[in-house]
Formats: sequence, C-alpha cells, structure tokens
Amino acid sequence: MQVSGSRMVYVHRLGCPKLDVDQEYLNNGLKNRGITFVTEPEAADTLIVSTCAFIGDARKEAVESILEGIEWKKEVSGRRIFVSGCLPVRYESELAVELPEVDGWYGFGKWQQALDHITSLSSVAITPSKSQSDQTKIPSSLESTLSRLPRSTSSPYAYLKIAEGCNRRCSYCAIPSIRGAYRSRSVSDIINECHTLIESGTSEIIVIAQEINSYGNDLDGKDSINSLLPLIGEQFDKLGKQGWLRILYTHPPLFDDAFIDSLRNTPHLVPYIDFPIEHADNSVLRAMRRATTWEKMSDWIDKLRTNIPEIALRTSVIVGHPGEGEGEFETLLQRLEETKFDHIGVFQYSPEEGTHAETLKQIPQEIRAAREDQLQELIYDQAEERAEGLLNKQVEVLLEEYNETEKVWTGRSIWDAPDIDWQVTFDGVGKKGELIEGRIIAAEPWHLSVVPA
Repeated sequence: MQVSGSRMVYVHRLGCPKLDVDQEYLNNGLKNRGITFVTEPEAADTLIVSTCAFIGDARKEAVESILEGIEWKKEVSGRRIFVSGCLPVRYESELAVELPEVDGWYGFGKWQQALDHITSLSSVAITPSKSQSDQTKIPSSLESTLSRLPRSTSSPYAYLKIAEGCNRRCSYCAIPSIRGAYRSRSVSDIINECHTLIESGTSEIIVIAQEINSYGNDLDGKDSINSLLPLIGEQFDKLGKQGWLRILYTHPPLFDDAFIDSLRNTPHLVPYIDFPIEHADNSVLRAMRRATTWEKMSDWIDKLRTNIPEIALRTSVIVGHPGEGEGEFETLLQRLEETKFDHIGVFQYSPEEGTHAETLKQIPQEIRAAREDQLQELIYDQAEERAEGLLNKQVEVLLEEYNETEKVWTGRSIWDAPDIDWQVTFDGVGKKGELIEGRIIAAEPWHLSVVPA
C-alpha cells in the first residue's frame, strides 16, 4: 500500500539493542511505503514509542513516555501515537483500556498490522488483543517478510541479531514469556544481512541474541556459534573493508573450550566479551536458577584473559534477589573487588509477573536500593583505577561523530560497546566510521582522551 501524501514519523527509542533491531526492520518497512523519519517530535505528525518491559523501571519509563506522547498528540489535531516493542506483548489489553488515546499497540507478530496502520493517512480503529497469547504467536522462523527488508543505518555500527527468544528459566526473568522460545536464524540469512550492512558502510558489526552461545541448538545440528562467528568476521575481508566484530550477551553456563577457540580465531573480533555473572554467591546463583557456580565462572574468566590478550570483560549483576542476605551480598562485593571487571552494570532486583522469584520472600526495596548504591561506589572506584592503568596505552578507536564546537571527534575504543561503556574524545583528523590508532593522553571514569598514535 503506497501512501498518498506523506507521514512524518518520530521514533522515541527505549529498551535494548535487540529491540532496536526490531524497530529498524519496522522503520525500513515504513520507508519502503513512503514514510519520512524526522529527528524532532515537533516536526512529526506520528510518534512511535519503542518500549521495553523487562523490569519495573523500564515499564515505568515506557508508560511515562507514552503519557508524554499523548500530551504531544493533543497539542495538534491529526497527530497519532503508536506503541511498539515488549510492553504491548505483556500489557496491551490493560493499557489499551487505560490509554485509549494510543492509536495502535504492536508487539511481536503484529508487524504487518503496524505497517498498514502507521502508513494509513486516516485514523484507524484498533481492537486490542483479547489475550496475551494473541500477541505472542511468533513464527518459528525469524525470516519473515519484514525481517528480509534491507536495513540501513547512518551509524558506523549496527546490531546483527542472530536469534530470538530464550529457553532458560532464570528465576527473575520474564523474557521467555515475552519473546518466546529460542529461535536461531539461518546462517545464510545472517551472512546476507551482515554483507549488506558492511557493504553499506558499517564499520562495526555487533552480534546479539539473548544468549549467543545457544545459537544453532534448535537447527539441524550442523551450525553453531563456533562455526558462525568466523563466517561473520570474514565478510570484512571479502569486501576489502576495515571493521570490528563484537559480541554481546553470552551465557556463562554454556562456555566451553571450543567457544573460546572460536573467539580467539575469529577475524576482526575485538578483545571484548559480555559475561553476565548476575551474582557471585553460589546460594544466590542457585536461587536464580543460573545452572552454574562462581568457581566455574571464575575459571572461564581466567581462560578468557589468558587466551585473548588485552580483553575487556563486561558483566551485569543483580542485587536484592530473594535469598541474598548480608553475607551473600558481602561475598558478591568481595569477589567483584578481586575479579576487577572492566565494566559492570548493576540492576536492582524487580519482582516480575509470572516468574519463580516473584513467589519467594522479597527483600525490602530500601535494602535493595542501599545495596545498589553500595555497589555503584565499588564500580566507580574500580573505574578510577582502570582509568589510571590506561594512560599512555595505544588503542584503536572508532570515530562516530564530529563535534563542531569542540573541534574533536567522539567515538569508542575496541574495549567499549555503544551506549553502555566508556566514550572516547579523539583530537585528530579523520572521518566518520574510520578506525584509527591512537594514544590515551588522559583518562577518567567512563571517558578517554586520545590523540593520533
């Protein structure tokens, strides 16, 4: 359906990189139908709020953004607001009643409706799903018509999603109920998309899935993450391009020697691994149903540091999970102090509807908050120590944006993923998307100053 006239769309982005990829597919489908995207909401007549529903804070942020969008809609006649992402999957029926001003709710499996309704120039009456199951009927294959649309991005980096969903039943996590069972994309589909992204000028491919080292377990047994990663890395060489390959969201219980070998031998893979421990006390790990121990994870951390020189390790930690007493929390602090991860993300436990942990005895919120604050102090102290150790080191930098006011480039080092890790200021000549060798002349928590090497 071709639009007669033009819709001007602004996307308010919330949530994780996996959600960003979903939104990119939808955006490109809309572009193919004549939609124009704008960078400011005041220039738009249509607003899409791309939402997360993983934890309570994310849901609160999403609802607040929707309410702001409703006020934006009321200011000018003819404006419309749509909500995409995880929030509609879990709560469309309730929210559609509470917020009738929203013109459409689109979780997974409703992309065709989203394309039709958003591109329509007239108002469309939306009937909310009768049940959550209506939203979560996800095709067994990810290679739907929408996901085959070519992606384009003005950014020097792009996320490449290799699988959807999750088969784990961690006690605190609602992702399987939101995104369904684990479903791997085919190798050919992944490589074709990777090839297109690099050919269009992408300098960094970031491979993502809920747990990338589960890739291929649901296929015919011939494909695995160990065979896939080298194929992705080879695409830069085949196209004669510079480039980085980065991976996010590994699952520590699935680590083995073959996986580390594939990391070491994959072309263009940067020395960076996301290794989410979630906790470091064994009794809490059991309560979380993480299927591993601190000792096993510590061994893999040692092997990663031994096999991949200069590696930066990112982890995530949940504080205040049921069963975490003062002693268990002190164990977490002590082991984090000893291990010295390069990056740590801390989350305050949030009881999620339908999860096992929701049924357990809860730790008071004020205690959870105090523990988060205490851990943040440790994170800052370690960031200061890390910054001191990085002075005068050589590092490769990806240039992302030029600051006309300061006359410097902003970007990231090989040790940093976008949005969540440290940033770099580069004082030198270059162009967007270029990879440049530099020397660190100043460092402070979460920021490096670099000059040409």
